[in-house]
Amino acid sequence: MAISQLDLEKSNRFNFRVCMDVLSRPGTTGKIEPLFGSPLNALACCLLYPEVSSFFEDTEEEQQIRALTGSPAAAVEEAEYLFCKTPDPVVVKEASKGTFVSPELSATLFFMIPTAQRSNTTQLILSGPGIKTTRAATLPVDVSFVEALIESNTMFPLGVDCFFLNENGDILGMPRTTRIEVSG
Repeated sequence: MAISQLDLEKSNRFNFRVCMDVLSRPGTTGKIEPLFGSPLNALACCLLYPEVSSFFEDTEEEQQIRALTGSPAAAVEEAEYLFCKTPDPVVVKEASKGTFVSPELSATLFFMIPTAQRSNTTQLILSGPGIKTTRAATLPVDVSFVEALIESNTMFPLGVDCFFLNENGDILGMPRTTRIEVSG
């Protein structure tokens, strides 16, 4: 039992570090170590606990994740962590952006994306902290999603941090500090 707990703690530390790395270098990807065959389970176990609220949109793992973490369910507007099956501009618009007094009350969003998705991709030019000048990136989302994200993050320190995750564990982070332009 102690070895399993140690392995979970090691995995949690590794996955947390991957999340911080991709947030600190927007537009780059990292690789999450899966838990029970799922990178979503791994992230949930890494980030959720009983004092942190979460929202799950149509994910099969929700019951298992709630049992593992004890994280209470919350509405989109109130959840600290949101896990969505697809990138949804409505979720981005409705998620908590924090307040000027407490910007840490903003939400962190995780969007699952199909590994082989080739349609609905948007070419971006990123700039801001963690990017020397600019960085080209492709997000597997449509332009309406990007517009919602830009609008949500215009009044720093308010905004949302987003992650895009596929079933292989590839993860890309987009912090609220990143300036985004649609390319082409």
